Amino acid sequence: MTTKTATCLCALIILLTVTGCGDSTPPATTPASSGPQPVVFTDEGVPGAIGMGMRQVLGEGNAKAAMREDKDGRWVILLLDYENKYYQLDKGLSAADFPQLETAGFRPAADNIAQNVLLYRNMAKRAMAYTEGSDKLVIVLCPKANWGEVKLFWPAKTK
Repeated sequence: MTTKTATCLCALIILLTVTGCGDSTPPATTPASSGPQPVVFTDEGVPGAIGMGMRQVLGEGNAKAAMREDKDGRWVILLLDYENKYYQLDKGLSAADFPQLETAGFRPAADNIAQNVLLYRNMAKRAMAYTEGSDKLVIVLCPKANWGEVKLFWPAKTK
């Protein structure tokens, strides 16, 4: 087992301990509406638990999460500090669902970044008790210095 793998496993154990599997605290969410709404990152509820777990791996202040619920499931966006601008969308989503990403210079995560993104995705899925087929997870990587410029909107439609 490598040091990186051991660190990630320790962070996952801390995440599961902190979030408390089966916690019945209602999530902090952005309600769905008929038009695009701005994404608001929070430290409350499920987004807070996801962000806390990511901060265990990436360091304090290096992760944010937001969540929106609609009748078909939950949408979660995870914003992580990274040296370049990348994103990774869940299955069934396309760049057209978040056009502001490409407009702001974000690119789909390259293969050499995919392993790290997969780790973050798996940690987030576990923290939110992800439901395949209804929940959607979007990972956005960006230098923390540029976070103030990241203006995201929830898609008006559901998938």
